[in-house]
Amino acid sequence: MRTVRALVISARPWQWVKNLAVLPGIIFAQRAGVPADVAAVALAFTVFCLASSAGYLLNDVLDREKDRLHPAKKSRPVARGDLSPGQALVAALLLAAASLALAWFLGEAEAPPRHRFVLFPALYLALILAYSLVLKRIVLVDVLAISAGFMLRVLAGGAVIQVEISSWLLICTFFLAVFLGLSKRRAEFLNAPAHADQRPTRPVLGAYDGAALDILIGATTSALLLSYVLYTVSEHTVEMFGTRNLFYTTPIAFYGVGRYLFLVLRPAGGEDPTLLLWRDRPLQVAAVLWLAAVLVIVYA
Repeated sequence: MRTVRALVISARPWQWVKNLAVLPGIIFAQRAGVPADVAAVALAFTVFCLASSAGYLLNDVLDREKDRLHPAKKSRPVARGDLSPGQALVAALLLAAASLALAWFLGEAEAPPRHRFVLFPALYLALILAYSLVLKRIVLVDVLAISAGFMLRVLAGGAVIQVEISSWLLICTFFLAVFLGLSKRRAEFLNAPAHADQRPTRPVLGAYDGAALDILIGATTSALLLSYVLYTVSEHTVEMFGTRNLFYTTPIAFYGVGRYLFLVLRPAGGEDPTLLLWRDRPLQVAAVLWLAAVLVIVYA
């Protein structure tokens, strides 16, 4: 029972909210009322939950020594010794295999078959492996790898219902993911050891610079908000939804981005964007209001 609990904690189910990135395709394609498409996207969400949990288990095994030096990560089951590296690796392999098997079944279940859907979780798992072994040690490449993972989810959400994701949606996803990644690195940088004889638990932080991160976050925030505004007023968007009212969701989006920055950039503000979303009520309200407004505008 203790091992099962340790496996569940290491799988990090609270992080599965990131896999909701498969939803934009069905929402903005106005297919959220089609039961078959909803079921397909729900299964796609499950595929990426299995794959992401496999990645967390692998990462815990590879980083167990560094995690033991981190004030919060030292309580992770592998770092604490509640779960052996061998058990974690076996669980990771089983979850990855289940993810690919479900993706293949999902692709085969429709007519015509959607064989290419399995490519998205396969590429995602390959990206996780590359990130865990190499990419997370390279400045900026680590953030771009995280962004690629979000874009794969969005593309998969469109592929599973056979709709093309618009360029605007991909651009907004990219800048949002980069914004979250840079903000997380900034929070980690702020909370890194202040003394030269103390090494940061994430080695890449030693190559980052606080001032440069501030500039990049500012530029990315501007690009994100501008891209979203341009998307809401573009001719393609207005023609597709038959209204210009999507523009009126921009104040909510601005508040959500600003609130997140306010939380993550303050001292000891937290290094995990998902936990901030679960704990901060104003951020939750902003997310719910934005989604509700989009649904009303797009479908009504």
